[in-house]
Amino acid sequence: MKQFLKKHKRAAIAGAVILAAVLGVGLFVPVRIEVRQTGKLHQHAALTEKDFVVQTSTLFGMKYDAEGYKVSWNGWTEEQQAAILEQLNQPEKDGDQSVGVEAFANENSAGLVTADDILKMQSGEEETGADALLERVEGVLPKGGDAANAAGGVASQSAGKAGDRDGSQIESGQEGENLDGDQVWNGKGAGNLDGSQIDSDADNLDGDQIDAENLGDGQTWNGTGAGNLDGSRPDSDADNLDGDQTNTGIDADNLDGDQPETGIDAENRDGSKIDSGKDAGNRDSSRVEAGIDAEKSKKEKTVIVTGDTVTEYTVSKGSLTDRIKVDPIPVAEIRAVYSEPLYYLEVPNPEKITASLVYEDGAEVEVPCTSEVAGECTGEMDVAVHTEYGDAVCHIVPVMPDRLAAEYKGKVYAGEEALPKDVLITVTFTDGHTSKANASEFLVDAVVNDPGDFHVGSAYGETDVHIDPVPITGASIEVNKILYEEDMLEFDEITLEYEDGKKKAISKGEVELGAEAMLPLTAGKNEIPFIYNGKMYTFAVDVLHDNEIRRARMRYAEEIKTAEYSHLTDTIMVTVNRYTEGEYSYLLTHIIIDDPSQIHAGLSYDDYGGERETPSSAAERLGWVVGINGSNFDYTTDTPTMADAIIKNGQVMPDSKATANGMEICLTSSGNLFSPQQGMTVGDLLNMGVTDTWCCGDTLLISNGEPVNVGIQSLDYRYPRTAIGMVRPCEYYLITAGSEGYANGMTYDEIRDTLVAHDCGFGKCLDGGGSSTLIFENQMLNSPATGSERPVTDFLYFTE
Repeated sequence: MKQFLKKHKRAAIAGAVILAAVLGVGLFVPVRIEVRQTGKLHQHAALTEKDFVVQTSTLFGMKYDAEGYKVSWNGWTEEQQAAILEQLNQPEKDGDQSVGVEAFANENSAGLVTADDILKMQSGEEETGADALLERVEGVLPKGGDAANAAGGVASQSAGKAGDRDGSQIESGQEGENLDGDQVWNGKGAGNLDGSQIDSDADNLDGDQIDAENLGDGQTWNGTGAGNLDGSRPDSDADNLDGDQTNTGIDADNLDGDQPETGIDAENRDGSKIDSGKDAGNRDSSRVEAGIDAEKSKKEKTVIVTGDTVTEYTVSKGSLTDRIKVDPIPVAEIRAVYSEPLYYLEVPNPEKITASLVYEDGAEVEVPCTSEVAGECTGEMDVAVHTEYGDAVCHIVPVMPDRLAAEYKGKVYAGEEALPKDVLITVTFTDGHTSKANASEFLVDAVVNDPGDFHVGSAYGETDVHIDPVPITGASIEVNKILYEEDMLEFDEITLEYEDGKKKAISKGEVELGAEAMLPLTAGKNEIPFIYNGKMYTFAVDVLHDNEIRRARMRYAEEIKTAEYSHLTDTIMVTVNRYTEGEYSYLLTHIIIDDPSQIHAGLSYDDYGGERETPSSAAERLGWVVGINGSNFDYTTDTPTMADAIIKNGQVMPDSKATANGMEICLTSSGNLFSPQQGMTVGDLLNMGVTDTWCCGDTLLISNGEPVNVGIQSLDYRYPRTAIGMVRPCEYYLITAGSEGYANGMTYDEIRDTLVAHDCGFGKCLDGGGSSTLIFENQMLNSPATGSERPVTDFLYFTE
């Protein structure tokens, strides 16, 4: 028979064509659908076309893989389907082209029901494309060029196009169709029984073709080569029955989808790609790339849908349908996990808890969940998690603290208490993560006197913090009176002084005073110890000797208060006031000294008979507190004159006379001032303790406590004058009369009466006129008659 067919090949083909015309296309029209499930169905999920392999069978007995079939799922209520539609029809976000279940399907290649499928099913939209065309032409012989082949091929798009059995089109200027729906090329040739085409030659009985399709779908190219019965072709660009394609420089598809190609992407049926220098993606989303690590495998994912598990499916190809029931893989457990580390004392965030369905085959799918978390995590804890598919427990193991470090961030002063809020603790966890916290308490006495470590507690544990307090550098008190020896110390508060300049007043009751504070004070500096917050400090008070100055200052307190000038220490009291009485004015200086050694009779430049010196110069040189000009002098010899007994610093001067003429002012070592009787010898004066004399030609004003009648000199004759009066040794008054010029000085009587009014028991004038000068604390308080200071021979002055 084989040899017969081979010999009469053309006749056989022609007969087959005629037979097909007689019997109609019924022998080749699909009459049955065979469905085979390939995808896994997980509970709460659905399958789609990708999860089935569908074949159609013809009456002739031929089977073909179906394309363009539809799968819909059954058994869902309208409410359940509406819930899915609502999920799928959410607004687009961030430019995404799909959302919800559809987006997950596109991203993960999982077996899902797409939005388009659901919308078509729900809307009842009429099916289009190959299925609709198949329904219209089923049972009808093909005609011309506008016909679909018996296997459901696509309709021709022009007068020169026809649909092949598998839906492919052959473009031609003429129309023709083989028994299996193939179209003749260029209007020539004939279709073989298996649908192959003959172009310009003839088929061999064994199926070989020259420039034609062999029985095994082999196709020659460029008019050369032939198809073998097994479908192999000895040709470039030839298809074998197993689908393998051999090609040089051109893509070739194997039946399993493999593509051996150089430089161009090739994709296998399972989605894998083989490529040189380019990315290749497998169906499971893994990628193989030259020089780049690729993910070898990825866990299959299933998208959860709303409602009961879809287990029954209707598969349709045109008017043919079949139903298949699939057993779902059940959920093994609902698993809940905390998606990131949770640290000790943190409050779990419900948004960080994820729940998933874990199936018996190991597949895992994340599902929405809710949970209620209360309180900080202080150890392992379980959180109840709720999902639409049941409840689960999320077991959380916190990351625990590993070590603590503390730093005192505030400023604490010695003697004060450190505050926990100023202790910053750095917590380092076992995974290296760090966090900040404040100490909750000091576990030891927190009063800080000296630098040191202090133990603190916190919610994370205990540690030590080093504190350097600002130290106390001094302390002082304020008293409301001058302290003298034998006084008792009285005060209300102590002022602490810190290194940074801060001062702090603390009450007397906050310290423990040493015994020294309870005893009578002694003259000089008294150091008084006290204890403040456990540490000893001291403050000092200056105490005056209980002398005439103290009593005088108390006695003349009002005078001191109203004085124009004053100088007050524990050894000297000086006040200066200016008075104007009618036609004259004067400066009255009150002086009290603690010791007679504080009154002096200085020589100009410390030289007798040498160059004269101004009082201002001598005051600065000798450290006066207050002083005046001294003796009358001889302009020729620059020595004192107008007196006979001249003694300086306990020495009799060379031009001194042996006896006094009574015009001298004598100063003794006890601070006493007097004028000697005429005729007293120099020796007598020295024996009386006289250390210095001033030679003055003016009359005596007061002697032995009695005013002296100055006689003719008491006439109304005012003149700039300098006078000294003594109340008692160590207490004196100075009068400096007049101002610029000679007009408004004082008479002797006016000077005398003024000294008497201030209880002076001795009084006498010194040199006057242009020599009259008063120096106080290195400044000249009067205005000399000549307009400027006059250099003089000697001085009378006081020191500390």
